[in-house]
Amino acid sequence: MKRALCMLCVVLLSACAGGPPADTSSGNLEITVAHIRRDCARELVTNAIVSRGYQIASQDDYQVIARRIRPGRAFENNREERLTVLFLAQPALSALKIIVYANLVTHFGTPFESFDPIRPTQIKQEHLDVVRADIQRNCPVWRR
Repeated sequence: MKRALCMLCVVLLSACAGGPPADTSSGNLEITVAHIRRDCARELVTNAIVSRGYQIASQDDYQVIARRIRPGRAFENNREERLTVLFLAQPALSALKIIVYANLVTHFGTPFESFDPIRPTQIKQEHLDVVRADIQRNCPVWRR
């Protein structure tokens, strides 16, 4: 389980990795898990993010926002890696969709923040699919 969670973080953090774009409906990294309680999935994803050095900036039932400072190169400002993970219920399917948005933020903490999206790739999506199997294996099944 820890290995799969670490893989999730590696996938989310490897912004420089190349490969074809992720083929998902949102255009971002996403997984869908059926009959899983949101709090259990949120806890597993949050633990994986924290284990990779991120700090949780905010958290509620529907999203987790995490950040980590990335030192700038010569003559650059520091940048912040910001992950936003959304937990969206799909009532018609009795499922939970988890979408991950990753951005590099410059001038963070000021009114002049600018966001550069980190491009999701199919390789990262395949690693996230491994995490989906881990969530389904470790979270109790929820039924109506």
